[in-house]
Amino acid sequence: MTISNNVTIGNFNTIGEYTEIKDSCQIFHNSSIGAIPQDKKFGGEKSKLTIGKRTIIREFVTLNRGTNATGETSIGKDVLIMTGVHVAHDCIIGDNVILVNLVA
Repeated sequence: MTISNNVTIGNFNTIGEYTEIKDSCQIFHNSSIGAIPQDKKFGGEKSKLTIGKRTIIREFVTLNRGTNATGETSIGKDVLIMTGVHVAHDCIIGDNVILVNLVA
């Protein structure tokens, strides 16, 4: 796990191994960041989650690592991920994206 400068992390979050959080991100409360994928084909392979600079992650968000398919889940920079969002394994979210409440 790598957490860069000026990252704030609220209460009751889980941040899994192979997660990289870049500068000035804000993670609010009760989220699961970088846990293993919700995929029955996942066999424990080393995969990762990367979160770009200045991304804001609100409450009750799940962001899963990649699988053998790509090896990585990637969140761009300056992204706003609102409450209750799920970003599945191997997804690529670009820069300046807003994911509204409860999307998956």
